[in-house]
Amino acid sequence: MANYPLDVTKGPFIHFQAYKTSMRSHFLDFPLTLSKTEILWSCNLYAPGNLQDSVSAIWDADNSVNVFHSLAKKAERGVQVQSIFSSAGGTVTPNEILIFRGSENLSFNVQFKFIPKNEKEANEIQEIIGKFKTYCLPKLTLGKFIMKTPPIWDITIVTNTDKISTRNLIRYEYMALLNVNVTYSEGSSTLLYYRNGLPVDTTLSLSFKCLFPAYSKESDIAQGTPKRD
Repeated sequence: MANYPLDVTKGPFIHFQAYKTSMRSHFLDFPLTLSKTEILWSCNLYAPGNLQDSVSAIWDADNSVNVFHSLAKKAERGVQVQSIFSSAGGTVTPNEILIFRGSENLSFNVQFKFIPKNEKEANEIQEIIGKFKTYCLPKLTLGKFIMKTPPIWDITIVTNTDKISTRNLIRYEYMALLNVNVTYSEGSSTLLYYRNGLPVDTTLSLSFKCLFPAYSKESDIAQGTPKRD
């Protein structure tokens, strides 16, 4: 298992685990059945101070309840209808209300700053970055005509390493890795590297999104909600 720093488990850390999955879909099946079949790779990285997760509800404006506004928009002589109100020194009140449409899938974003203390840590960092890039992208199969779905991820944040229990674990399950962004020598006017060619300063940004919609923790189905026991 890859680690950064090498003694990462002495403090708060994040455990990433990539899975190979099998998916079963049938028009009578709801929700979609997704099974984790094989662990492909895992690593532990220090827990930075810029962790961010986000959930959101979708609300759209709707003014169909306003008869006059609908008339002004939809009638063939809508311009003249509007002008009647304008001549009176006013206009049709939009009177828009918000209609609930659904929820966005939970997203999780994190950024790591890697400054290796020695060559061993520098090599470990390059391996970690390489694996995240590899498991972000699909593999080609069947003569390069078919793309295989990339692995899905489980993310566990361990906040108290003195006594690890479910009370100090925050879990994000069934996450898709959407973006891997790497910046070398951020803020420097030139690329900084060691004698062996490995970079001195590397920033890794990761963006994840849950496969399932986010629901209230009070729901029967809550795959898109982070689990904090």
